[in-house]
Parts: sequence; structure tokens; C-alpha cells
Amino acid sequence: MTSDNSNAGHGNRDDEQLLTQAATELKRAISEARIRPRGVRVSPDLYIKMHDEGDIKVLLATPGGFPDLTAYGVLLPFIDGNVYVSADPLLPRQGRQFELPVSS
Repeated sequence: MTSDNSNAGHGNRDDEQLLTQAATELKRAISEARIRPRGVRVSPDLYIKMHDEGDIKVLLATPGGFPDLTAYGVLLPFIDGNVYVSADPLLPRQGRQFELPVSS
């Protein structure tokens, strides 16, 4: 699933509304996914907006999810608890604000 709000992020009110709409669509797409995604790609502008609004949390990820391996962990951004989120600068060029895996 994808969103196509490619003109978002240039600072005016319409752009903010498009980013807010894209964030809402992304959250809905994750919750309604046939198979919950382990990760999603978002535009840099959407990433910044969702991070600033507290939707993206930076959490410690460990190998295999084992809590006793925290020394080997790395801080990664997640949305909705356990869905990895990656900012992809090419998405806006493709006319999209986010993309879920095909299996979702």
C-alpha cells in the first residue's frame, strides 16, 4: 500500500494537511494490513512530522529480540510499537509519502 502526496513538506498549510493525512493513512494501513508489516518506508518529510508528533519512537533493537543481548543492540526508529520505519528520500520522486511491504 502506498500514499501519493508528493508535494508535501514545503512549509505551507496545505503541505501540513497533506502530511497529517498521510500519517493517518499510514497508521490505518498498518492496523488494517493483512499481515502486519515488520517495516515501512516513509518520505523524509513524513518521518520528521511523525517523529516531531511522537508517533516514531527510537527503541533498542537486539538480535532476535532477546532482552539479555542489549549490549549487542542498536537504537532504531519504530512506529506503532514494533514496526520499523525508514526514511526514503526517493518516495516523493515516485509520488508517494509511504510504502508498506507488498505482503501487507
